[in-house]
Amino acid sequence: MSHNIYIYILVMAAVTYLIRMLPLALSRKEITSPFIRSFLYYVPYACLAAMTFPAILFATDSVISAAVGFIVALIAAYKEKSLLTVALFACAAVFIVERILEFAHNTEVPLLSYNHETELSAIVNLVYLAARDSYRVEREDKAGTGYVDFIFYPYDTTADCIILELKVDHTPDEAIAQIIDKKYALKFMPKLAGQKIYTGRILAVGIGYWKESKKHSCKVEEISK
Repeated sequence: MSHNIYIYILVMAAVTYLIRMLPLALSRKEITSPFIRSFLYYVPYACLAAMTFPAILFATDSVISAAVGFIVALIAAYKEKSLLTVALFACAAVFIVERILEFAHNTEVPLLSYNHETELSAIVNLVYLAARDSYRVEREDKAGTGYVDFIFYPYDTTADCIILELKVDHTPDEAIAQIIDKKYALKFMPKLAGQKIYTGRILAVGIGYWKESKKHSCKVEEISK
C-alpha cells in the first residue's frame, strides 16, 4: 500500500490552520466572561507544562538528579532570573548531582568484590526475592550441557519459566546465546515418555556487567519450545 507524503502534509496543514482560524471566525465579539478569559489565558501554560514536565524527570540518568534540577529551576524562576540563567542553574545542578551519584555508586562496594559474578548473584537474589512466593529458585543447577546461574521453577505450572544467566564483560545477547547453546531449557521439558509439566513460556534472561564502567544491561527473550 503506497502513501503520498504530500497528502499527509496538506491534511496536517489544514488541521493546524483550522484550529487557529475557527475561534477567530466564529467568535467575532469580545470575550467578556472572566471564566473563559482566565481559561484561555492559562491554556498555553498548562499545555506547555503537560508536554515538558514528564520529560524533565526522565531526561537524565537518574530521577534524583532530574528532580534536583527541576527544583533549582523553580527557585531560580521564582527569583525572577532570566530564562538563560534558569537553564544554566538547572543544568549545573543536574551535572553536580550526577557526579555525586556516580561517585557513590563507584565507591559503595569495593572494586575487587563488585566485579565478581558472586556479587551480581547476590544482587539478583535481592531483586528476585519477591518471586520466591511464586517460584522455586535454584542456583548453579545442572541443566542441558552445563550449569545455569539461576533457574526459576513456577509453582503454577502454567506460568512463565525463567532461566537467568549472568555475564561479566559480556553482553546480554551472549548470555542468552549460552542459555540456548547449552540447552538449559531442557529442565522444563518432559522426560522421555514423560508427561509435560510446565506449559507456560520459557523466558531467557541475560544480564551483562562491565567491570570498567560498572554498567549493567539486561535482555529478556522467549525461547521457542
